[in-house]
Amino acid sequence: MGRNLSFRLLVSLFLLLVTSTTFHASGNQAPKTVLLLHSYHPGLTWTDDITSSIKQTFKASGQAVALHVEYLDSKRYREPEYLNKHIDQLITFKLNRTAFDLVIVSDNDAFNFALKHRDDIFVGKPILFCGVNGFDPIQLEDIAGITGVAETP
Repeated sequence: MGRNLSFRLLVSLFLLLVTSTTFHASGNQAPKTVLLLHSYHPGLTWTDDITSSIKQTFKASGQAVALHVEYLDSKRYREPEYLNKHIDQLITFKLNRTAFDLVIVSDNDAFNFALKHRDDIFVGKPILFCGVNGFDPIQLEDIAGITGVAETP
């Protein structure tokens, strides 16, 4: 499917989301808060392109959106104790301070993190994913409020 088509589909999903009545910010309402959780680190072209696309899409929509970006940095730190303990604690600490209206995750590690924490950190939050390799719709069986774009070479 290619990255450009994936980005266009992702942008279309964003536009659909931000123009829906459940996410529409108007008048004196506070901006909607969005968490963008990347699997990798800043400076990686893939990660930076996704962040840029999301920022451009929200800006073009005219919606008031406060975007918070976090990085799992899992390309550089693959140890299980890092992903299963340290990152869980760090992200939980940071996210307990902000109530997000939407969670966007990019690539497999962030997607898996969101699924793992669907019932504690991200309770009731809509989740939008992109760039998930090897995605099978069965992964979302019995899980509501999650949609996205799989990365299909």
